[in-house]
Amino acid sequence: MTKTSKSEDRTRLNLELPNATIRRMEDLCTRTEAESKTEVIRRALQTYEALLIISTRGSIILRHENGTEEKILIL
Repeated sequence: MTKTSKSEDRTRLNLELPNATIRRMEDLCTRTEAESKTEVIRRALQTYEALLIISTRGSIILRHENGTEEKILIL
């Protein structure tokens, strides 16, 4: 169920997620120094959208610190 806030252009969203997913999100909060789980979700959406845009232009090549390259497929 969603609820729109009258004071801002925002919508409250309630999610039911497995405990393992919540632990992963909390871990990402810590590792990325995010201020909230909402920030982690927002960043994840931005990253996913960027990867989708890039993937429509061709292959994504990941270059490792040691100089090796790896082709990544986004499905």
